[in-house]
Amino acid sequence: MIKTITAILLVLLLVNPILTKGKEINDMGIDELLSILEGGADHPSSKAINRVRELKDPKAIPALEKIMRDHFEKQDELLFTAAQTLFCIGTEDAHRILRKSLLDKKYHVRESIIYSFNRGMEKTLRNEFIKKYHLNNTSDDLSIKITSAEMSGEILFNVTLKNISKKPLILYRPWVYIGEYLLIEDPDGDFKKPLPAIVDIFGPHSEKANYFEIFPQDELKFEMKAALINNNTFLEDVVIFIKKILFIENKNEFFMLSGGDVTYYLYKSGKYNIYAIYDMDGNYPPETKNIWSGRVVSAPIQVKLKR
Repeated sequence: MIKTITAILLVLLLVNPILTKGKEINDMGIDELLSILEGGADHPSSKAINRVRELKDPKAIPALEKIMRDHFEKQDELLFTAAQTLFCIGTEDAHRILRKSLLDKKYHVRESIIYSFNRGMEKTLRNEFIKKYHLNNTSDDLSIKITSAEMSGEILFNVTLKNISKKPLILYRPWVYIGEYLLIEDPDGDFKKPLPAIVDIFGPHSEKANYFEIFPQDELKFEMKAALINNNTFLEDVVIFIKKILFIENKNEFFMLSGGDVTYYLYKSGKYNIYAIYDMDGNYPPETKNIWSGRVVSAPIQVKLKR
């Protein structure tokens, strides 16, 4: 009898990994997913973490904390996906881990925001996640301000960084994808995803040339010009116009705020909150002695955008 039970157990141990491996992740329960997250499979996968996010099971918190710890220096997809999942689980223990990691100076806040759009996070939770953990200053050495002005059919955004410390700071000045330093919140409170585009860059733009030393009370400025573009054809505009007359909602109607290197798709005319976010993780050339690291977020400005 004992031999029979032992044989059955051995068969189950051999067969279970095969069944789990062949099973779709979306069909797995929490225990099967934990075997992946804890290293029972080849390595943790973002799909498995996403599935845990759907289940919102606190049982996964220790495994997610280990992933956060193991991948923090890499600042990679698994780190950002695990952070989203912990937020969706939402227990005090989950938030303790998030506060420790996401408010760290080395956390890549702008990349984390982009990943929150790329991994199918539910919109309401994503908005809360961004507001709670990405709009926080982690440095007292630097201030940031954003202003805007309309000119010749374009909107000019000016971002000003000011050294408010008592020592010189070395900052990186972006030469491309400046639009990613903006965070746009629409009239409904939904944050919009920046979509980088291929652009032609003229003139020198070496990495070394983009490091600037600013002394106490000095400022570093950069700007982004953006145009509002109606992406509909004439026929589509006619259909939209007729739908408006008949009070029919048109969810496909959109326009773009495009800065050339980054585009935002917008679906509603109205007042938008626009933040500026600047961050550096400190992992830059060793010869830069006073290099600054941290994150600063501006107070939002309101800009009226319409088709």
